[in-house]
Amino acid sequence: MLGLEAGHGLDTSQLGDIIIGQVKECTKHPNADKLSLCKVYDGKDTLQIVCGAFNVKTGQKIAFAPVGAVLPGAITITKAKIRGEESLGMICSEKELGISEEHDGIMVLNKVAKVGTSFINYWHNYSEVLELDITPNRPDCFSHLGVARDLSVKTGSKIKSPENQLRSFQKNEAENWIRLKFENENDCPRYIAGIVKNVKVGPSPRWLKDRLESIGQRSINNLVDISNYVMMDMGHPTHIFDYDKLGSKEILIRRGKKGEKITTLDEVERKISP
Repeated sequence: MLGLEAGHGLDTSQLGDIIIGQVKECTKHPNADKLSLCKVYDGKDTLQIVCGAFNVKTGQKIAFAPVGAVLPGAITITKAKIRGEESLGMICSEKELGISEEHDGIMVLNKVAKVGTSFINYWHNYSEVLELDITPNRPDCFSHLGVARDLSVKTGSKIKSPENQLRSFQKNEAENWIRLKFENENDCPRYIAGIVKNVKVGPSPRWLKDRLESIGQRSINNLVDISNYVMMDMGHPTHIFDYDKLGSKEILIRRGKKGEKITTLDEVERKISP
């Protein structure tokens, strides 16, 4: 009714064999530097699992595929021996579950996940996602706030906007650190830059990672994640630069040149030529 095509984000029909497990112990594999030897409790038994993910740790709640489980793509988990150690199942990544393209590490679940229960129930209760196909004529809905605005009108509900306080500045101190130059102001009529000091780059808290990962955004670090969170929440694109690595006190806003390429944060090389 709002003109926004919607569908559920994850087909769980192929995830019936996946259960919630917990990593009870995680040690280095005796015969491989990049593998871990884990003890996983599935609600009944504690099983030995060989895992190659960098982020697996003791205490984590995880999506566990036991021997005999069938993953999306008709992949059947079998008993295996990896570098001389028995492995009785698999700790799953988001890609293996069909949730996203994230495959660098395992999927770490919320602490409320109940060991031994169905992953499908967990997903429906805590990670329900609605995918919207936004058409080019509705850029106002390229954010959660934009969609909420439409829903509030349709349902007659009061929209709950973020609580923001206006900040006023007596003088522009940022210009002492950075200048902006526009190749063509008609291409980009407005660009704002600011300087943030005394920040420490590190991993994001679990709640922030969970929210970003639920919409297919890979967590990078706390600063980049904050930027992406605000963009998805409010529809306002932002980007955070490491000032010490800029190599200049000027940011040039211009079109891409013929044959020009850049590598983005997702490590994909992209053409930006006109």
